[in-house]
Amino acid sequence: MIFPTRELTKLTGHAGPVHCVTFSAGLGQYILTGSSDRAVRLYNPLKASAAVAESGLVQTYAAHGFDATVRLWDCKSQSAKPIQVFEESKDSVSSLHVVGHEIVTGCVDGRMRLYDLRMGMVYADLVGQPITSVQQTHDGNAVLVSTLDSTIRLMDKGNGQMLQSYKGHTNQDYRIRSCLGLADAVVVSGSEDGQIYAWDLLEGRVIEKLGAHDGKVASAVAFNAARKEWASAGVDGVVSVWGMP
Repeated sequence: MIFPTRELTKLTGHAGPVHCVTFSAGLGQYILTGSSDRAVRLYNPLKASAAVAESGLVQTYAAHGFDATVRLWDCKSQSAKPIQVFEESKDSVSSLHVVGHEIVTGCVDGRMRLYDLRMGMVYADLVGQPITSVQQTHDGNAVLVSTLDSTIRLMDKGNGQMLQSYKGHTNQDYRIRSCLGLADAVVVSGSEDGQIYAWDLLEGRVIEKLGAHDGKVASAVAFNAARKEWASAGVDGVVSVWGMP
């Protein structure tokens, strides 16, 4: 397995730490970022420039927050009132991942919850540590869970059992978001020491370690499903795009 390790470009423009990053759907030609500077930026990485910058409140279909709720909006209704509010969490909801009719959430209370919107059911699994990010696998059978004990877990979605764990990075104080990449063959995460780690999904061993973001916290990573590229974001306000050597 060859992991992309060449830094293709750096995207700047944020005036504060970048906390989340994702590629657009389809070919993934755009990168969307969110920062503590209260701006959401849409970049064209080929031009290394921001295509759009939106400041302030941005409405989305599903949102989570410090009020321990998950809220759903109907984008077609143009109403600011959510159509559904989930209040099962006892602490801040730190992450969510929407796939079809399912929403997976991670919470500071150490619980991962699965909301089945079609069946009207909610399932909870106790991870035992504050959760910083969640992501379902493409086959829908497992969930990648990052926690504040410097551990990433691959959890069976059906029974809540841990299938594999990934260690080596540092994640004890900051919300760091991990991701799956290369058709779910690898796990990628930033670290509080500014390193980027990549693990083999099945074996749990580190296959790559890269220095990034001038040694500052690497807070989020995202993979482009259309090609072998990925992005990392840091508290230095920079987004780096990586590709094949």
